[in-house]
Amino acid sequence: MKSELKKLLMLLLSALLFEAQAMAIEEPKYQIVPSEFTLETVPMPSNPLIAIREIPGQLMAVNRYSGRWTDENQRKQQAILTAALEKAGIRPVGDMVSAAYNPPFMPPFLRRNEVMIPVSKAPGQ
Repeated sequence: MKSELKKLLMLLLSALLFEAQAMAIEEPKYQIVPSEFTLETVPMPSNPLIAIREIPGQLMAVNRYSGRWTDENQRKQQAILTAALEKAGIRPVGDMVSAAYNPPFMPPFLRRNEVMIPVSKAPGQ
């Protein structure tokens, strides 16, 4: 039983993304499922507002931070990452994406958040 529960909980961690497009959500929200699943083998959601799609891999510059997942924190962290990219001579090739990895009851200082920007090359290339 624990093994099956663990597998179900692991559905939150991998390479396929669930995109929730509920009417109340302005931006798509994503959930990641384990890489052991493919588009053909991932369990299908019963909620019609949830769609499954594969998002191809891409090179991303990432700034990891702790604290609350707020618009203000995202803007601040995006500015830090953008300045670092400019200093390194790396050109963004897409829009910023943000990620929050913890439940809302996690103390803010323990939370892991990221802002990510697609880039054309890695530093030193």
